[in-house]
Amino acid sequence: MSWCRNLRQVTSQALPSNTKKLATMINYVPKHESVKRSELAPLIEFIQSARSLFVITGAGVSTESGLPDYRSEGTGLVARRPNFKPTNYQDFMKKESTRKIYWARSFAGWSYQTQRQPNVTHYTLANWEDKGKISCLVTQNVDRLHHKSGSKKIIELHGTLFEVRCMNCENILDRFKFQEMLRSANINLFNIDFEATALRPDGDVELSKEVSSNFAVPPCPKCGSGILKPNVVFYGENLPKGRKEQVKREIEKSDAILVLGTTLHTRSGRDHIEHAHKQRMPIALVNIGPSFGDNLAQFKINARCGEVMKFLSHELNNNW
Repeated sequence: MSWCRNLRQVTSQALPSNTKKLATMINYVPKHESVKRSELAPLIEFIQSARSLFVITGAGVSTESGLPDYRSEGTGLVARRPNFKPTNYQDFMKKESTRKIYWARSFAGWSYQTQRQPNVTHYTLANWEDKGKISCLVTQNVDRLHHKSGSKKIIELHGTLFEVRCMNCENILDRFKFQEMLRSANINLFNIDFEATALRPDGDVELSKEVSSNFAVPPCPKCGSGILKPNVVFYGENLPKGRKEQVKREIEKSDAILVLGTTLHTRSGRDHIEHAHKQRMPIALVNIGPSFGDNLAQFKINARCGEVMKFLSHELNNNW
């Protein structure tokens, strides 16, 4: 079959050789200026004065761990692929073909996704939590790098790729277990090879429809008929109401908001910053380039999160 030309047979479960180099082949951090120590004085004072810090993080934190984002100029997926369209919730639920495409892509990219490691921002935030500075960390990311770094008080605003949810019986599967189910269901296929530019922000990769159309997706092992979906909020899907209320409660228990690595393009993140602004809470923002929260923040540092957090870690750890 012609689609076999797009696949490469391997005997082990290791990553295809070219994917092992992906982190060094593409730098997903957009162009930026280096931050000066003097520019961080307001942020240092902001964090030192906060008794209970609420933190929200976005894709700009994880790009430094080798994960692409959607919107960064020059490096984001939309910049690299102008015709890109994310998986839509309604399409996923209604069309078997959409589910095959998604899970084939996810299957191919899972090993790369799970090998990503936390960076200085993740570890610094975990350290601040240990010291009692952070009351809650809300992340828009679905990669669980905050968990890997040791943070515990985490709300995953958009869910996580590390869980798979049955849309019929609500059974939750571990994504590693589901990877083995996918492997078993596609035992006669080849491991899927892909180029560095094919990486997508949500742990999957670009593949041809020829490849994806031959991919088998098993049903829920508990109810036997349910559609299995990553436990993340897709485009066109509503954020769970209980989660929104939980975030609001945590904001109201805090006395300052630190926003890291996000444009706040999606309403799910921006709504909470607007809520904090209405409560007259001080807001500080660190991001490369403009964001929808710039006019809400007390001040903004236009810089790479990792560079800023390295400065802060050195400065504040000596004083706490």
